[in-house]
Amino acid sequence: MDIVTVHNIIDQVERELSKKYGLHLVIHIDPVGFHSMEAMEIMNKIKDRIRKCELIKSMHDFNIVEENENKNVVFDVVVDGNKINKKFTKDKLKKELIEIVKSIDPDLNCHITIYTEY
Repeated sequence: MDIVTVHNIIDQVERELSKKYGLHLVIHIDPVGFHSMEAMEIMNKIKDRIRKCELIKSMHDFNIVEENENKNVVFDVVVDGNKINKKFTKDKLKKELIEIVKSIDPDLNCHITIYTEY
């Protein structure tokens, strides 16, 4: 098993356990430098577009996971907790991020985790 496969399995375990038990779980491994040219292009396009959002402090753990015929874009963003409010919620931000990804490639599925930093 290669490091990218291990990373993808860990990401899936984090999401499933977080959803099932309502907790925030971190199991961390980053296969740095294993991005394809396609993944780098998509990541750079997303970063260029989210730079304009004052709410987002950073984006990390970007990956494209291919499952069967599906391509899943997986990444985390850190937001400024002092700027989240009732008008601009995490759910609204996630929808906007999905729209950004879909505008780049409508066939991409999104798995986005939003962390709040105060």
